[in-house]
This record gives sequence, structure tokens and C-alpha cells, in this order.
Amino acid sequence: MRAFVLSGGANYGAQQVGALEVLFEHGLRPDMVLGVSAGALNAAWVAARYDDGALRIFGDDPSDRVLDGLMTSTAVPPFYPPWEVDGVPYLDGGVTSHLPLQAAVTRGAAEIFALRNSHGFVLDGAPVQRNVFSIGSQAISLLVERQAALEIETVQRDRSVRLHLIDLHADDDPGLWNFTRAAELIAAGRHIAEDYLKAALN
Repeated sequence: MRAFVLSGGANYGAQQVGALEVLFEHGLRPDMVLGVSAGALNAAWVAARYDDGALRIFGDDPSDRVLDGLMTSTAVPPFYPPWEVDGVPYLDGGVTSHLPLQAAVTRGAAEIFALRNSHGFVLDGAPVQRNVFSIGSQAISLLVERQAALEIETVQRDRSVRLHLIDLHADDDPGLWNFTRAAELIAAGRHIAEDYLKAALN
């Protein structure tokens, strides 16, 4: 079973669009798609367009609503409030699992193409500004990056799973909340995925 696993990353989700185009052009189709935050939005698009329309990601219960999965994956306080499902408030899953590889493995994935947006979550050595928002953002970035690293290490040790880790990044970083350069990010995602597949599949 082949899985596509899509990380969060706000506007960097556009890079995943380019990378997904390349995977499909090379005949690679997922049996399941998992994603968090921006990756969940892209995963829903993939599932609706290329899978059979059955719920595969948001919940193991077929009665789960896709809308609830999408809304919880965009609930990022303080910008967007928690989304309530059955009386329980939920937040963006990227806070606890930026790249949900383990979820794919426990659901039977033997091959995983992981599209990981790395911008916005890797510290660049610049000094942290001394305000609550900046310090909080850096702390969350460290936690998110560490959780992703642990999941990657765990899956890489599992000899029953073939992991294709495709790190997506743009040479000219527009910033996490700049949504005006989607075309450039899509092109960057395509380029990175093409280079990866040339090396991995030849």
C-alpha cells in the first residue's frame, strides 16, 4: 500500500501542489493520503480527485465529515479558533504531528512519499525577537521540528516501510504568511520532486 503524507506549512502548501503534479505525471498514485494543516487541504483535494471518494484520512469512522477534518486542520489560534466536533474542540494537528508518518504506517503503508514543507519551522540562526509572539512561534517551531524528526527516525528504522522523504523549500523564501507567490512555490515544488524522482527511480 502506498501513502502520500503531506506536512503542514501555510502558504508553503503550494510547493506540495507542484510536487504532487510531478508524482502523478510519473504514474505514482496513493492508496491513502494523510496530511495536517495545509497538507490536509491538499490531501482532501487528492482524495476527492484521484481516490474513490471514500474517507481515508480524517477519521477511521466512515461517518466522519471531511468538512470537520478540514476545519480542524485550519484551526490555528490565535488566528482561527478551535473547531468543535461532537462537543470537543480541536486544533490544527500540525502542532503535535507536522508530518504524520506513524499514522500512515499504522494504517498499513508499505511505501510512503512524504512531502515535507521545511520553511517556517527551521530556525535560521537569526536572533529571536523579544516579544511574546516571536518567542512563542520559535518555541512551537522547535517542538514541531523535533516531533517530525522523531517520526522520520522511527519510520526509517522500520525495514517494512520504504520512505521517500522529499524536503520542499524555495530558494527565495517568501515568508510563512505571504500568499502572493503561489506560482513560484508550485514551480519550486515541481523542480524538487523532479530532481528527487530522477535520482530515486533511475
